[in-house]
Amino acid sequence: MIVDNHYIHDFVRPFIGKHNGAEEYWRGTGKINSELRRLIGLFYPKDRPVEYVFTQVLCEGSDLDAKYLRELKKLARDIGGEFVPIVLRTALEVLKKRGATESRAKRGKIHCPEKMERVMAGRKLLEIRHRNLLILDSSEMTEDETFAKILAHVRSI
Repeated sequence: MIVDNHYIHDFVRPFIGKHNGAEEYWRGTGKINSELRRLIGLFYPKDRPVEYVFTQVLCEGSDLDAKYLRELKKLARDIGGEFVPIVLRTALEVLKKRGATESRAKRGKIHCPEKMERVMAGRKLLEIRHRNLLILDSSEMTEDETFAKILAHVRSI
């Protein structure tokens, strides 16, 4: 199961309409995301195998991003799972080309290359250290190639 951070936004947006990055909006959707992970940890049957993939850009200097990472590690422990952090790195120029799609626009994701460049400027990704860590530069890879590498990594654990 993939729990994309934008699924939360997709759920909330019809009730509140468009937003301009209001702090309350981000704090509220963060609480929903956190509660979802907590409920999965509480109620997921411990005897059933499960794969959850949470997607998020985590940045250095963000207490919320560091907290999010701790919560994901705790969730893996709570459901008897394995925490497998996967960091995808992609050159900014490639991201700008890949991100300029109508499907991203419809989901409220950044889809304008100029905005993506502004948002990513000066951001440093959170450094993750973990025995199961996979860092993958997908700049020169197709989606299928990226998926195959990730799948091979997960299967090797």
